[in-house]
Amino acid sequence: MTKTAIMNKLASSVRKSLIEKSFATNKNKWSLRSLAAMSQQVPSNETAAGIPRKPGPSSLVADTLLSEINLRLAVQHRKCVDMIDQVSGKSALTLQSSSTARPKKIRAVNQPVHQGSSMKEWMDRSEKLEKVKDAILRSLNNLERVHIDTFSITEHLLSNDKPTLKRFSRADQSLLAATFEQVRCRHASTVENIADIVILMRGLDNSDGDMQLDDKLIDTFLRDRLGIQLLCDHYVGLSKGKPGGGISINCKFEDVLTDAMLEAKHICDANYGVAPEVHILNDNLDEYEITLIRPWVHHILCELFKNGMTASVQKASYEGKSAMPLDLFIRIRQNDEAKTLVCEILDQGIGIDEKGLERAFLFADSSAQHRWDRIDEQQSYAMVRQPITSLGVGLSLSQMMAQISGGSLKLEYRKQEIELLNAKISTGCTSSLELSMRDEITCNL
Repeated sequence: MTKTAIMNKLASSVRKSLIEKSFATNKNKWSLRSLAAMSQQVPSNETAAGIPRKPGPSSLVADTLLSEINLRLAVQHRKCVDMIDQVSGKSALTLQSSSTARPKKIRAVNQPVHQGSSMKEWMDRSEKLEKVKDAILRSLNNLERVHIDTFSITEHLLSNDKPTLKRFSRADQSLLAATFEQVRCRHASTVENIADIVILMRGLDNSDGDMQLDDKLIDTFLRDRLGIQLLCDHYVGLSKGKPGGGISINCKFEDVLTDAMLEAKHICDANYGVAPEVHILNDNLDEYEITLIRPWVHHILCELFKNGMTASVQKASYEGKSAMPLDLFIRIRQNDEAKTLVCEILDQGIGIDEKGLERAFLFADSSAQHRWDRIDEQQSYAMVRQPITSLGVGLSLSQMMAQISGGSLKLEYRKQEIELLNAKISTGCTSSLELSMRDEITCNL
C-alpha cells in the first residue's frame, strides 16, 4: 500500500469517527468543585510497571478529560462545516456529504442589477463579494482542518484499547500532558480568526443575503471553544501539581482583584502615559473567599478596569491638557438571597449611551478607530505592548466566561452624581460582575 493510500485510509477513519461523535449529546456536566476534586482521585500508592507514579492526575482523570475533549472537538468540527455551508449559501448538509465533494450551487447567468445602480457598479460589488467570500471560506476551511488534525491526535490515544492510558508510565504521563498543551495551543488563534471573519462580513454590502452566518452558531462555537480550553488548562494544572488544577477553591477575591487592577493600570499607563487611581470602598475585602476559574475572572476584571480607565482618560483629555483622569471606585457586596458575590467598578468617565450599551457585548465590535495590530504595536523583538482598546472581543468573551461559570456581567450608565460610602462619584459607567458563591457551581460548558 502506498503512502498516499495509507494517508487516505487514515483520513477516512478520522472523518468516520468525527461523523459518529459529532451527533452525540452525552457531554458531561461538572460543577467547579467536582472538577477540582479530580486531583483527589490519585491513590498515593498507584504504580505503573512497578514504578511509583509521580503526583498528578490519575489515568481515570486523563481518560475522562481526553474523551470529553475528543467529543467536543467533533462537535466543533460539525459547526465549522455548518459555517462553511452558510457562507457558501448551501442548504443544511449532513456531515456525510461534507466528507466528499460538496455540490456546487447553480446560479442564473442573467442576474438583476440593483435598482439605482449601473452595470459596472453591480459588477464591482459582485467581484468584491466573491473576493471576501473566498477569504472567509479559506479561513473557515483552515479552521475545519485544524479541528480534524487535533481530533485525530486525541482519537489515536483513545483507540486500540487505550494502551497509553492503561500503561500510564511516566513517559505516558508526559505524553498526555503534552497532548493537552498541544490541543490548547493549536486553537489559540481561533477567537482572532472568527473575529476577522465577522468583521469582514459586517463590512460587506450583503443586502441580497448572498452570505449568511448565524450569530447563534458563532456564539455557541466560541463557548465550546472556552470549554475545551478550560478542560485542557485543568489537566495541565493537575499535571503540574496544582491542587485544584484549573479551578481555585476558596480563593481570596482580594488577590484576584488586586492582580487585575495592577495589570490594567500598567497597560493604561503604557498606552496613555497616565492611569487613574483606584479606590476600594470595602474595609472587609479580605473576608471574601470564593471558588472560581481564576484566569477567567482575572480576564473579566482586567477588561472592566481597562474600559473604565480609558473612559476616565478620554474625559480628562476633553477637559484640557492639564486635567487629570478622575478616580475609579470599587464596591464589593454579597447578595445573600442569590448567594452571589457582586463586584461593582464605578468610573467617572465619558459614559455610554443606549446604543453603546447594546453594542458593548457584540462580538468583534469596537468603538476604537483602528483595530489593534500586533506588528504595528511591536516595540522590539522582546516586547509587544498590550492593547487597551480596539480588539472588540474582550467584553463579549468576558460575558461568556461569566455565564459559563454560573455568573453574569452587566453595564449601566449613571446619569447623576451619587454618594456611596462617603464617596461622591460623578456620572459614568458602572460595571457589575456577579459570581456564584454556591457550593456546587455548575459549569455551563
